[in-house]
Amino acid sequence: TFKEADVKQAVEQIGLHSGSITTAGDKKDMAVIQFAEPIHKDEFAKLTKAMEDKYGKGISLQESTVNPIISRELARSALYSVLLASVGIVLYITIRFEFRFAVSSILALLHNVFLVITLFSIFQIEVELTFIAAILTIVGYSIHDNIIIFDRIRDNLKHAKLKTVQDVENVVNHSIDQTLARSINTVLTVVICAA
Repeated sequence: TFKEADVKQAVEQIGLHSGSITTAGDKKDMAVIQFAEPIHKDEFAKLTKAMEDKYGKGISLQESTVNPIISRELARSALYSVLLASVGIVLYITIRFEFRFAVSSILALLHNVFLVITLFSIFQIEVELTFIAAILTIVGYSIHDNIIIFDRIRDNLKHAKLKTVQDVENVVNHSIDQTLARSINTVLTVVICAA
């Protein structure tokens, strides 16, 4: 197990100044040390030796660098991907259903993605490739659920007698109720497999 204060002390003993140090894992068996500047090979070797002296030879250190150029490029690529996916979704849902369904689908998709991004920002969780994979997974599930719900709404509208706005609301609520159990079961299955 790692303790943040102990890791910080070991890093400072070899003359390095770390930024944030966070521990992770169920048994605190991982530690992430962030440096403001990339460290050199000899400094990384000193760090490895210091950690092995403190925690034993079985310890494994990994180094990853994200500089401003790479992060800007990642952000730009992610933005282009979201925009391209949004255009594709609008076209598909407009052809298969209606344009107003497409607009509400995009709004729901943006809501789901921005909610997760907001939580990551509030809790200052590190953004890495796993985060991007998680966002893409959320986008996939969001689109899938939207299409299934819209399909139910379309089928239920065929058999409904609509006279007021309340009748439309009832059809939408009934359609969501019909798909709710399936959505919960799908998410639970994925969570169980991922755990």
